[in-house]
Amino acid sequence: MSENRYINLVKTSLEVIKNSHVPLRSSKYSKKKYTQHQLLTLIILKEEIGMDYHDFSELLHILTPINEILKLKDIPHFTTIHKFLSRISALIFCIILKNVIRNIHQKGKKSELHRLILRDLPVHMQVITIQKESTKLVKVLSRLQLPWIRLN
Repeated sequence: MSENRYINLVKTSLEVIKNSHVPLRSSKYSKKKYTQHQLLTLIILKEEIGMDYHDFSELLHILTPINEILKLKDIPHFTTIHKFLSRISALIFCIILKNVIRNIHQKGKKSELHRLILRDLPVHMQVITIQKESTKLVKVLSRLQLPWIRLN
């Protein structure tokens, strides 16, 4: 019996995030309530489901299997998820999202993440413009071919 696609998405997202060397905490002084891995996975799941932050936070109360996979002791308030998205680097988010989509498609699963609605993302993540002076970064980004990254 195959697993639910949302459970597969959460497991794949966690695997990609752990392999991407994103630290568990943004600072040694961070609150220890949620890890960056948990919050980033929740953002990816929220985008897949297509809900707003408030409704998604309410839905998390009944998604017990996902809470167990993420090892959430408490459900994050919707502002916690939203504020985390505004703090995380847009480049890191884009690369992780691209890798999650690639891994899901390699496993033969379906995902709606490619239709990520950019109007829901903070302004600093909607279009990233990169100057060509940073040649190493330009080489990496040109290989990723992300539609919301513009190279000048």
